[in-house]
Amino acid sequence: MRLVNRLNQFQRLWQPSAGEPQQITVAELAARCFCSERHIRTLLRQLESAGWVNWHAQAGRGKRGQLIFLVTPEQVRATMMEQVL
Repeated sequence: MRLVNRLNQFQRLWQPSAGEPQQITVAELAARCFCSERHIRTLLRQLESAGWVNWHAQAGRGKRGQLIFLVTPEQVRATMMEQVL
C-alpha cells in the first residue's frame, strides 16, 4: 500500500511538467503533494533512493531546487505490476 501512495505522490510531482526538469521550491512541491515541507523532503529522498528522480536542492529559504525525473509513472507502474505477479 505504501508503494501505491508513493506512486500517487510521484504522479502529482510529474503531471505539471510531464517529466521535464523543473526549477521549484520545496514549498511548491509540498503544496502540490498536499503535505508538509518536512515530509516532501523525506519523500524526495525516498524517490531518489528508488531511482525515480534526482533532486538538487539550493541552500537558502525560497531558493529553487532542480527536480529531474528518471522514470515515467508508467514505468514505475509496470515495475510494480511485475513485482506483484
